[in-house]
Amino acid sequence: MNQVTLDSVFNLCDANFAGNRPMPPLNQVIGDLIRAGMTNPPHTHQDLVTAAAMWRVGPKGAGPPPNSIVVGLEGLIGGLAPWYKGFVNQIEDCTIAYGCGAGRAVNAGGPPWEDIWPDAVVQLAKRMMPAVKECNLWLKTFPGFPKRQKDALKSDARLLAMMLINPTGKPFAKTPITISCLPDETSITDGTKTIVIPAGARHVLEVTAGATITVPGRAPRTLHPGTKVVVLARDDQTWITAAGIPRITLANGQAATLDVPPQNLVSFQCGCGRVQCSTEHRISGWSPAMGITLNAFLATAVKGPNRPLKTGSFVQGMYFSMLSKEGF
Repeated sequence: MNQVTLDSVFNLCDANFAGNRPMPPLNQVIGDLIRAGMTNPPHTHQDLVTAAAMWRVGPKGAGPPPNSIVVGLEGLIGGLAPWYKGFVNQIEDCTIAYGCGAGRAVNAGGPPWEDIWPDAVVQLAKRMMPAVKECNLWLKTFPGFPKRQKDALKSDARLLAMMLINPTGKPFAKTPITISCLPDETSITDGTKTIVIPAGARHVLEVTAGATITVPGRAPRTLHPGTKVVVLARDDQTWITAAGIPRITLANGQAATLDVPPQNLVSFQCGCGRVQCSTEHRISGWSPAMGITLNAFLATAVKGPNRPLKTGSFVQGMYFSMLSKEGF
């Protein structure tokens, strides 16, 4: 991208729109740039749209992005099918995803342009709202599911967006951990932190070093590095499944110990337990080269892989995992 274009777009947008909330639509921003005469060389249409999209969802007050960020975003945009190049919505898709970490390494806590861009997260959550609303309308057809207010749905969309961006939760401070079967729930604890899993919900862990699962009176089971451990809470049982070992079933009052070296246990936000979670439920799993829009990718992540909504598909999505952990 021409540096003159980048600087000119940021200067004009700062003068015209700085402090506006909500942020004006991208087409409105581009219209102002065109009316200001930014249609002639050295400016190109794609550079104009890309720079405007970066100003709109990038970190406010940080000035134009460094060249490394621009080059990275242009690389992601380069994956668009030829007939999509230059289209405002597609470039905006790429910019939002890139701001949320797709196609780049995020420097958490570093310079603003290298970290996650807060306004990109806001836009990602907005893109997830239609799927969240559709799911709630469908769920209301089931007896006992409550009518939920708009603010609750917005909160759901924000949480889902954060799960897409940061798939892992706060790690356990120490090991081993204890998995206990309790009436109507299962608990996972290291003695300082406890995760409670309501009946019907799952929680997914991953061991990054060799580990063992032990239940009193039973032979210990060995887990290899990289093994995912899925803990499913049932009304009166807990099921622990992992590749390479038989399913472990705990009855009420029973507990299992997962022993793994410190700092080698990952706890995931999404509890779907699917192999495809690492690609379908992470913003890093989307690329325009896939041939699907960002909105379509997000809808599948929220609702599951099939349309129309069906129970067998919905339980494979992120939203079922989130709602079941909240006790719905």
